Amino acid sequence: MELILSIVVYTIQILGIVFFAGIIPALVFLIKKNRKTFCVMFCLCLAIEVIGISFLMKRPLWICPPEYEKYISAEEQNTLIGINSGIYSDKIPTIAACIFVKNADQNNIEVETYYLMFGRTETSLSDDGLSGTKLR
Repeated sequence: MELILSIVVYTIQILGIVFFAGIIPALVFLIKKNRKTFCVMFCLCLAIEVIGISFLMKRPLWICPPEYEKYISAEEQNTLIGINSGIYSDKIPTIAACIFVKNADQNNIEVETYYLMFGRTETSLSDDGLSGTKLR
């Protein structure tokens, strides 16, 4: 079952990446009617998209409402980004896109991590350490 889930998630993500990379080249092809232009534009758009996803995988977007900024140090921010960046797991290979601070105070920081295409997790960092991650 895990293998099937991994294959399905990889397939959905690859098809999504190829689809989004093909939108601009398809529009250009409709106007120019030139196959070489389409192929070059598709490869260029695909390369730009893959580079963007790779960058996003290393450093997801960090969104922190102003009222919580005073409770989060740069070290805690880097810790949360480090924990939540990259690929979720081998079994569910989704890429972290955005980390949103839900709540923060002197003792606890709660964040939601949104993953590319689908899925999100909740993580909490407190004085006791990191709490379990909930997949939603």
